[in-house]
Amino acid sequence: MSILSNNSMWMNALLEEFCIDDTLTTSVHIVMHFLLKAVPEWTKFIVLQKQRKCHFRMPLCYEEWITNYLDTDFFIHFRMIKSTYFKLTTAIGKELTVKKYRGGFEIIPLEKEILITLWYLAKGETLVSISDRFNVSVSKAFYITMKIIKVICSLMPIYIKWPNAEDCEQIANDFQQRCNYPGKDIFKPHSNQRNMLFLDVIGAIDGCHITCKIPKEQHDSYQDRKFCHSITLQGVCISSRLFTNISVGYPGSVHDARILRESDLGKICETNCFNLFYGRYHLVGDSAYPLRSWLITPYRNTGIMPLQRKHNYAHSVTRVVIENTFGMLKGRWRILNFVNVYTIEKAIDIITACCILHNFCLLTCDIYEVDVTSSEHDSCDTYIGRRDREGARKRDLISQTL
Repeated sequence: MSILSNNSMWMNALLEEFCIDDTLTTSVHIVMHFLLKAVPEWTKFIVLQKQRKCHFRMPLCYEEWITNYLDTDFFIHFRMIKSTYFKLTTAIGKELTVKKYRGGFEIIPLEKEILITLWYLAKGETLVSISDRFNVSVSKAFYITMKIIKVICSLMPIYIKWPNAEDCEQIANDFQQRCNYPGKDIFKPHSNQRNMLFLDVIGAIDGCHITCKIPKEQHDSYQDRKFCHSITLQGVCISSRLFTNISVGYPGSVHDARILRESDLGKICETNCFNLFYGRYHLVGDSAYPLRSWLITPYRNTGIMPLQRKHNYAHSVTRVVIENTFGMLKGRWRILNFVNVYTIEKAIDIITACCILHNFCLLTCDIYEVDVTSSEHDSCDTYIGRRDREGARKRDLISQTL
């Protein structure tokens, strides 16, 4: 054996010390072996110094959280009670395939992945703090949240769907009982207008701005009237505050009327609204939307008659349900106060997932009450365009019943 220099002997001793360490995997030993043969002696110390360090985290057992937390405490942290969490785990588990353990790091259970995602959506905390709390790396926490959010988004056809004809009848009755807005049987039995079967309210429509982190080159497009960068969420809800339709992704600078016109809902309604409203139902929306036979808006506040003013009041009382729904949504999922992700596509997925979870919780009787004193999306832009003649006639008939 040749005589090594002092530096070589010292580095070989240091390498032997690393090789004795049981925490290093076999792949690390192989890579280090080839690196130390390929690089000069003066760089060997740098290679050894760049070995992966083990970050300390307090080990926490998520099973203890589930079994020991009261429903009230669990709700504070995850914005749903434990029974709802178990149902959500079952629903998500049906969409995922369980991976087999093939060595390396242990597979994180699905229950823990859902808890990490719920904490992220409910608290709006950074992934750094979440990774420290749940004893995972930051990259793993990001991968988990995006994976579970994608799965939740795939459940949208199940939990956010347009009502059928039978459901519309019940929804219209609920609106009339809770909001006392006329619309059911506004035509007399002897009237010759029975072929104009636009009768009942089955939803309220509005838009909501979700403040997001937007790439610098797109700041102008996504700047709303409050000079914030936001993505618009268009939602339709019923009196029980369930979403029946959502459209997410339009920039905050886009007008509500244009969002409706370019959304899937607007395209279907303009071509054949009978498929959604069955020839008799309609939505209520604010003055930013166009007046249509399937969408009743208030009268303009310029020189209106007392009867029309009374209609606007009843219309506002009915439409406020969508504002309350947006308030419940933002109150439960605090991530919507500011969505801090690096792509617009991921922000859209987060907003969509929150809407789906909102419906999921309400369908399981997991209700989160919040006081909403004013709308967070007060539209000051009145729609200026061609009015629908049938819509104007229908609105006048509704006003006459007040």
